[in-house]
Parts: sequence; C-alpha cells; structure tokens
Amino acid sequence: MSLATIRTAVWSYLQVGSPSVAQDALLLSALNNVRQGAEMALDLEAARCVAYVTVAPTGTAMSAAKAAFSAGAPSGSSIDVKSIEAVEVYTATDALWLRGSYVALEDYEARKERFNRRQVYDDTSNVDIELAQLDTTLLPYGTHNLVLHHGLTLYTPLSSSIQVKLRGFKWLTAYADFNAADDWFVARCAQWMTWAVCVELNMLSHVFVSRQEGSIDVTELRRLRDEAWDNVVLQNAFIHAGHHNFNG
Repeated sequence: MSLATIRTAVWSYLQVGSPSVAQDALLLSALNNVRQGAEMALDLEAARCVAYVTVAPTGTAMSAAKAAFSAGAPSGSSIDVKSIEAVEVYTATDALWLRGSYVALEDYEARKERFNRRQVYDDTSNVDIELAQLDTTLLPYGTHNLVLHHGLTLYTPLSSSIQVKLRGFKWLTAYADFNAADDWFVARCAQWMTWAVCVELNMLSHVFVSRQEGSIDVTELRRLRDEAWDNVVLQNAFIHAGHHNFNG
C-alpha cells in the first residue's frame, strides 16, 4: 500500500474522477490530520525514539532533542519529541549512561519546600547536610541523575549542563506529498486511513449522506472507520507485547 493508492481509493469512494490540485492538497492535509489524531490517541510503538539533548540549569526546550549521538555530545537532525518514558544521564567520568529520575519541576520544588531547604543534595555527596531534616522516604531521587520537566522544557538542578538520553515517543513527520515514504500507518493501517479521510472530506462532498433512496448512509461510513480503528489499536498492542515477529 502507498499514499498514492490511498489517494486513488479515497477519490473513487467520493466519486471524484479527476481531482484538481486544490483537491489533492486538501486530501494530503486530511491524511496528516487523521494520522495526527491517531498519534494523540495512542503512544505508537512505531514512533518510539531515543533522542539526546544537553539540559541546562536555565532550561532546554524539548524540541532541541537530537536523533544521533557522537563523541559525547548531541549531533544530528532534530526529533519532535511527543512524550518521555525514561531518561538516562551521561557521566563523563565513567563514560556511562545511568538511569535517571524524570520529575516534574513542581514536585521537586514542593519537596524542597517540605524539607525547608534551599537545595536538595545528593545523599552520596560530601556536603554537610542536616540529616534530621531529611526524610528519605519523601525523596527517592538525588540531584546528580535528576531531570526536571515543566511543560516542554527540561531542567537540571545542578549548576552545569548535563547530557541526557530521552526514551519515549516522537511525532511523525508530516506527509509532504503522495510520494512520501511509506510509514507504519500506510503499511498497516491503510484501511483506517482511507475511511477516516473519507469521513473528513465527506463534510464537503456530501457523497455519503443521511439515509436516502440510492445513497449510502453516512453512519455506515463512520462504522467502517471505527471498525478499522479497532484494528489499529490491536496492531499497536501486538507490537508493544513483542508479537510483531509473529504477526508481520
């Protein structure tokens, strides 16, 4: 399956014999719209990513994450990160990536307030701290491997920048034309994309209407879309469970 094939199917269902340039542009926009809607609804296994970013104490936008990594510093093309599952922090001394804690900035500040301290120190540091004020059950993380987040910005509580590896999900690149490389949606979810785009474009064409003599009921079109969506969710779950080798 390809975007060009989906294009042919959609225009056939909508009874458009020779689509204009403007109609094709609208179809391409609809394809991007429905796919982005799916990305909003699901964490797609096909969109998993490992990205790298230098996190500064003053804050670093998540959009600065990179696709490649070399020589101990981020490099390569940017990744539009959607959500993060886990983080790792690079220690130059040992040249190792250590599992980090990913904590909301508000939570970090609340814990600092609870301890009534200006700064929460790592338990393993040599700083002279008042142990009587430190309730370790309320502080399951130290600052050395701590990444704070607020909205789409990342922070470190340390005084210098740290190298961070992000594990999570990215937004897929928008289709620029009908010759765009096939992705998981085109390869595995073409049926859903076809029906979903038909539903969206039918708002203008009105080929599918409320049941009338000789017309196809629009509710039937939506039913086909929703049934195909169930298959999208199921396939994504199969990949998550590691079944893709048996269902590929």
